[in-house]
Amino acid sequence: AKCLNGGTCFDQLNNYTCVCAPGYSGRNCSSDVNECRSNPCLSCGNCTDLVNDYNCTCPPGLTGKNCSIDIDECSSSPCAYNTTCVNLINGYFCDCPDGLNGTNCEINIDDCSEGICGNGTCTDLVNYYTCTCDPGFTGKNCSTDIDECASSPCLNNATCVDGVANYTCNCVPGYTGYNCSIDIDDCASSPCLNNATCVDGVANYTCNCVPGYTGYNCSTDIDECMSSPCVNGTCVNKINNYTCNCIPGFQGRTCSEDIDECMLSPCVNGTCVNEINNYTCNCIPGFQGRTCSEDIDECASSSPPCHTNATCTNIAGNYTCSCKSGYSGDGKNYIDECRDGSAKCHHNATCANIAGNYTCSCRSGYTGSGFYCEDIDECASSSPPCHTNATCTNTAGNYTCTCKPGYTG
Repeated sequence: AKCLNGGTCFDQLNNYTCVCAPGYSGRNCSSDVNECRSNPCLSCGNCTDLVNDYNCTCPPGLTGKNCSIDIDECSSSPCAYNTTCVNLINGYFCDCPDGLNGTNCEINIDDCSEGICGNGTCTDLVNYYTCTCDPGFTGKNCSTDIDECASSPCLNNATCVDGVANYTCNCVPGYTGYNCSIDIDDCASSPCLNNATCVDGVANYTCNCVPGYTGYNCSTDIDECMSSPCVNGTCVNKINNYTCNCIPGFQGRTCSEDIDECMLSPCVNGTCVNEINNYTCNCIPGFQGRTCSEDIDECASSSPPCHTNATCTNIAGNYTCSCKSGYSGDGKNYIDECRDGSAKCHHNATCANIAGNYTCSCRSGYTGSGFYCEDIDECASSSPPCHTNATCTNTAGNYTCTCKPGYTG
């Protein structure tokens, strides 16, 4: 047991040899080998000798058997926001970009200074910010009011007034609705009266009146009597019509037709002359009365037509004279009706006495039976009596011709 500390002894002639276990030396392997003698620990590390070994107590930041390995403090990613980490001996350095601060760049500098987003909410980022704009605003700092009128939302010539996130349309008359897209129905209030048809317009309406009405709203009854259509009567206005109450003697739609009272042939023994609401009978000789129905008793007159020596016999419309016994002749006195005023000729007629009677003839310029004569309008004849360059003027029973300016004769 000469060899200590696990050394192996080899016997020799009068001697021995010790083969020491690692870490020991000496004749008997009693000496611990000092592995720290070669200063294996670097960077001022403290060396502790061990059996066949040593241990280095490394200064902060170094590791490894000989303290030769620099500890990478950046391996744990201490720098925030993925900033660049610079490894140092027993330390590290975070290279903070603009907007970050602190040892580990963990402090985000607040870029949202008060009021930077004028009309919105600020969201802080790294060395940056974003603005979430309130409705109606845009731009980096929400400082631009969005012009909602830019898209021309107001229709039908309306005026757009921009607001905040909104707009107002000032409609022209006749339109309504948010965008002035609704045409106001001006006919909705039924402004057209008397069954008229309303046609809607823009801020207006038109009334198509039924016949008989007029006015903007068809409220005025057209007075068809305004034109005085009733010639000989009273006009009664009606709806789109009128009636005429004719005065006696007239008829027809406008009372313009003279009722011919002679149509019924009222004159029994004479000629009928129509008048206004009346008639006159021009009786033939021997008859009298309203309708010439009364036989004149010529024999009873104050001036008997027969000779004093004759007998007068009345007959219808006439008489006969018979000479008395002892007398002969026609039995008549000579009576001139044109002279004694008994003739019934018209004042514009000529009386001609004939035996036992008389005849009536209208004077020149007049026409008729002689018992009734009316003026002839010579100017209205088919062959006017005046020259073409003269003006014809009808007169009673005659006419006059007056030369037109520039002519004579």
